[in-house]
Amino acid sequence: REVTNVLFDLSGPERELYDNVTRLVRRLVQGHRETRRGAIKLTLLTLQKEIGSSTFAAVPTLAKLLARESPGQARSELAALVHAARAVEANAKFEGIRKVLDSSRDKFVVFTQFRATLEFLARSLRTLGVKAAVFHGALSLREKEAAVAQFRDRARVLVSTEAGGEGRNLQ
Repeated sequence: REVTNVLFDLSGPERELYDNVTRLVRRLVQGHRETRRGAIKLTLLTLQKEIGSSTFAAVPTLAKLLARESPGQARSELAALVHAARAVEANAKFEGIRKVLDSSRDKFVVFTQFRATLEFLARSLRTLGVKAAVFHGALSLREKEAAVAQFRDRARVLVSTEAGGEGRNLQ
């Protein structure tokens, strides 16, 4: 078993979106200092983690924030971010994973924090003809066992949330 962290350079549109979301999060967190607004801070911090995972993970939270926002500058900015996130076509992480897969015949486990990223990666791998199993915390015990068996017997890649790393021997 070899553990490898692969660094990726975001595409231009991904980098621009990441930077714009980060600026928005910083500004809104600083603007909501009162304690009763703790839920919005948690949502914004989650958004920052999501945009670090993928645009696919961030879209639902951006849309949720947009739906709650009153007309004004923040609403316009959120609408632009939702549009930009949905328009991103290239995904640097997937391209990096594809290159790693192309350079070896080994099996791989790819961990990600968010289900939307997991589903995007699994769907994209399957589109390339790569057999991919998925593992996440919302699966039943039977489904989890089936995913591990699929990875062991047929799939080349297991795409998993952190739930796959807890108490499982994936070797």
